[in-house]
Amino acid sequence: MSENTWRVICQASALKREWTRMDAVSVIADWRLRAIPMEPTRIPGTPDPAGFIGPALDGTELEVFADILPEKREISVFHMMPARPHVIQKIRKAKNKQERKQR
Repeated sequence: MSENTWRVICQASALKREWTRMDAVSVIADWRLRAIPMEPTRIPGTPDPAGFIGPALDGTELEVFADILPEKREISVFHMMPARPHVIQKIRKAKNKQERKQR
């Protein structure tokens, strides 16, 4: 594995609809909106989750939530479904907040 390669894995919770690991890879690779992190974690001891909005392989816009694990060079997807307006807004707000902090 090259030093620029990250592994994308999907938890069972992300695959409970018809979407696949390759759909998650598509969203993460071709995102149109993302926030890393998207919100504080709800599970103690886990990283703050990232949120991505982007196209599945068939072009459907999906929301993908994932834990980014830099020490393992791994992206662990735990949620994937068609993008909902309130989630798009949540990710947009988190992105804007991060941009304001960087100024």
